[in-house]
Amino acid sequence: MPNTLNMLSPEGRQALGQAARDLAQSPAGKTFLLWILAETEVFNFFERPPDTATLAFAEGKRSLGVKTLELLRQSGALHHIAAHLEEENNA
Repeated sequence: MPNTLNMLSPEGRQALGQAARDLAQSPAGKTFLLWILAETEVFNFFERPPDTATLAFAEGKRSLGVKTLELLRQSGALHHIAAHLEEENNA
């Protein structure tokens, strides 16, 4: 899976990183990011491998989730999301 973040210009990476930080720091933005991560099932794993078509579709969705996590990590905003997920797990 190519890292398209590295294909952006430095200005593009900086703008995307700032957008991720802004989203992660606002309640509505955090909700949006958590929704993307939930919808892409980035944290879900198959107990039993599904058929090939289902697996391919699921991996395509997960790819977007992984790229979102990488953007949050590179922008320094991942801790905002991780703290929220930890709170949910402890509740």
